[in-house]
Amino acid sequence: HMLPLALNLAHDSTSEDARAVAVTLFSGLAEALGPDLVRHVVMLEVICLSDDPAWRVRKAIATHFAEICATVGPEVSQNRLLPTFAALANDHTVQVRRAAAG
Repeated sequence: HMLPLALNLAHDSTSEDARAVAVTLFSGLAEALGPDLVRHVVMLEVICLSDDPAWRVRKAIATHFAEICATVGPEVSQNRLLPTFAALANDHTVQVRRAAAG
């Protein structure tokens, strides 16, 4: 399974590239993992990575945010993910804000 690999990459404190790849993997796996696993594992990782010190990781989150939201559904997205997206849309780095704008 790819989820353990993505989780290991997400926690690689030495490589922002690894963390950004983890975001892409989470996004690509979201539909196959299903709403429950995404809600209980992936969503928490996405929220945590949205505060990453590396703007490229935050940009990856903003770029792939829709896939995560689509998997967990509108209610969870609104209640749990909207504040995270709002923070990305108001990020101090223009590349992150642009990614959030679509």
